[in-house]
Amino acid sequence: MRRTWFNVCNIAHWLSLAIWIAALASAGVAATGVFGKLLHTDLLLNEFASYDHSAHGRLAAGMVMEPIFTFVDLVQLVAGAVVALTLALQLMMFDMPLKRPANLIRTVCVLIAAILLVVRMATITPEMNRELRAYWAAAKAGQVEEAGAHQQKFDRRHPVVSKMFGATFALLLVTVAASAVSLGHYDPMRKGGLETPQLLTRR
Repeated sequence: MRRTWFNVCNIAHWLSLAIWIAALASAGVAATGVFGKLLHTDLLLNEFASYDHSAHGRLAAGMVMEPIFTFVDLVQLVAGAVVALTLALQLMMFDMPLKRPANLIRTVCVLIAAILLVVRMATITPEMNRELRAYWAAAKAGQVEEAGAHQQKFDRRHPVVSKMFGATFALLLVTVAASAVSLGHYDPMRKGGLETPQLLTRR
């Protein structure tokens, strides 16, 4: 039964880790495709008719990506919570030794990735969303200077968020590698998780 629960824990851990990585990758791919396409089109938005027409592609791209990034953050939050929980279970319930380098590395990586996610969602992202919506409202009203001010405030935070996304992605890739090493030969039925020596299994 212990081995069965260990396998269930590992399945949940790997799936949530894969989903977390996929969410980050999909956000990057979507942003590249949407902005790459819409920024170079002669798109005109009727509701922003009184605002600079050359900025309409950027406005449209932002409106497309804003709900996508919100969804991606929610997926990351759920997946990250499952990754952290299953890692804690592996270490505490199934006695995986934290002192082993692979376990220590993946624990540190998951911890830092989770901190980056929570800090960004609690501080930077809400501020950026407020500035983005204020930019849209001012642009719709034709208030060029006010729209420009909100856009600049948003743009100042954007590089920071991009670096946090990149750092989180790199940390999760390291976590995958460390987890493969750590879980590859771990036996939850033996104290310390060591494999049964081959000589002892031969008659």
